[in-house]
Amino acid sequence: RWIEEDMADGDSYLMLVRDEIPTGCVGVKRGKEAGICYLTRLAVMPNAQHRGGGSALIQQALDEAKQRGAKTAQVGIIADDTRLEAWYRRRGFVVSSHARFMHLPFRVTFLTRNLDSSIIENDSLEF
Repeated sequence: RWIEEDMADGDSYLMLVRDEIPTGCVGVKRGKEAGICYLTRLAVMPNAQHRGGGSALIQQALDEAKQRGAKTAQVGIIADDTRLEAWYRRRGFVVSSHARFMHLPFRVTFLTRNLDSSIIENDSLEF
């Protein structure tokens, strides 16, 4: 239901399909500020990880954000997940801020990426 609500608000969801089976997704949400899009809900099924699917989804999401006129993409992750932070950094993202939210039991790290760059690396930490 939340995907339907997100899409009604103008968000896009991109699917990763392998052998006609959905194995991953990522959301692209237009930011409140002009020129920014947020990447949301990136997930790849465990049996489909480590095959480049996470990188492919990120690239598709960045392309979608550019088509929407965004100049910057942002993603939020659990601050203590240093492996995931490194994964995003290898794809051209940089840490832009940290935040704590009352409804979450962890701190959030926000990473941003300028959409004029085209850095995407394929490595062993795939989602």
